[in-house]
Amino acid sequence: KYAGGKSGREIARDKLITVGYYRKLPAWTSFVEEKQNTYGPVISGNYFLYILNTAGQGRPGILNEPDHIDLVEETLLELIQYNKIIKTIFKPHPNTDSLERHEELLRRIGYENYVFDYGHPMVLSANAHFVIGNSYSLTMYDAYYQGVPILEYFQYDQRLYEGYGRQSRGGHCCDFPIYRNRMQLKEALKNLMHERVRLRRDPE
Repeated sequence: KYAGGKSGREIARDKLITVGYYRKLPAWTSFVEEKQNTYGPVISGNYFLYILNTAGQGRPGILNEPDHIDLVEETLLELIQYNKIIKTIFKPHPNTDSLERHEELLRRIGYENYVFDYGHPMVLSANAHFVIGNSYSLTMYDAYYQGVPILEYFQYDQRLYEGYGRQSRGGHCCDFPIYRNRMQLKEALKNLMHERVRLRRDPE
């Protein structure tokens, strides 16, 4: 129903169109292909996509969660050994607060071979070696749809983690849900870098 303005009119049923999963529509797939051509220089070569979220504190007084950027730092310290052989494309979320904190962190640990890009995540993830992030984002489903491996290195509040079934908040869209364990992160990255990963994707 649509309460448009003062009229409060309803949309007639014959005006509703069932289109299914819109990512499969020809208009959308052609848009992605066109943007991939435009983005050629950015998404060429060997790279992975790093989804950034807010760098601020965990939700104080409500949830027991770390400062998000602490998780970013731990992740980057494991990724830095691959710095010279694979490029990092950082995709900031519109609510990523203070990119200066991320940039300062990158300088402090000597992280190189990266760019920041606000392109559509489906375009950026299309040719990515894998996608990584420190909290679940809907953009991970764009990568999931394209068959790209997804790793989430996170630490949710324990009550939420149990409520999510001890997995990513995104459920099955995350291939490597790692609850703040550096050794597991190191091993997963090694397997991803050396292409020892086999994925199953449900087309439905």
